Amino acid sequence: MPRRADPSSLRAGTPRAAQHAEKALIDPGGERGRGPWLLIVGAALLVALAVAKPWQAPLPGPAPGSGGGAGRPAVAATEAAAASPSPSARSADDVAAARCSRPLGWRTYAFETWHGQRIRTWTVVEPLAAAESATALDPRIPVVPIIGQEITALGYCAPVVEAIAPPASVNVTVWAVEPSGVARVLDVRRIEPLRPSSLSALFAYPDPAAKPGVLSPWPAGRYVFAILGEPGSGWGRWFAAQVVPFP
Repeated sequence: MPRRADPSSLRAGTPRAAQHAEKALIDPGGERGRGPWLLIVGAALLVALAVAKPWQAPLPGPAPGSGGGAGRPAVAATEAAAASPSPSARSADDVAAARCSRPLGWRTYAFETWHGQRIRTWTVVEPLAAAESATALDPRIPVVPIIGQEITALGYCAPVVEAIAPPASVNVTVWAVEPSGVARVLDVRRIEPLRPSSLSALFAYPDPAAKPGVLSPWPAGRYVFAILGEPGSGWGRWFAAQVVPFP
């Protein structure tokens, strides 16, 4: 589990111990691309069965009359396989939680370029608990440094613990805080997960000049995220990401 970071420990040349990172396959939500592999694996299993012809030999099991049946193990395996849901049948929350490694607390979430590799990173954050009455310039909002050669996506992962998880329906607003102290709302585009879930959201920077399918880097600066429940619910979480491009 990622540990809380001292921003000073994130300078160039120092280990990023407070962050967990893994190579990112840019497949929004990780919910595509499994179908062909499943077909290939299934075809390989059919070929193996055709060669071995296991049905021509008795399956290991209790002797006749002992109360068991030779075919019972195969039936049990079939039942177990049928009970396992396919990836396409998983709920949006299951996919979102798995993509975030099922955190027990709040995390910032980013796509970064680091030493030439595109990776996903999660950093511990304790967001400000406040309703919609708060503002993007509230000095109590915690700020997390996000450092990389390029930051191509920003968002959050929510805890999966039911007692502190967000409500099922939330609205996310992102502000850019200008050096002058003015905050403006960004028309961000959600890229992950494909099916909306309150447990996670990852956004692309709104660059009108970006080519289709290309994620533009988030410019250096501070971005405030507000994850709010339905109006009047009184539920909300706020944090800020300070993007620091590293040459």
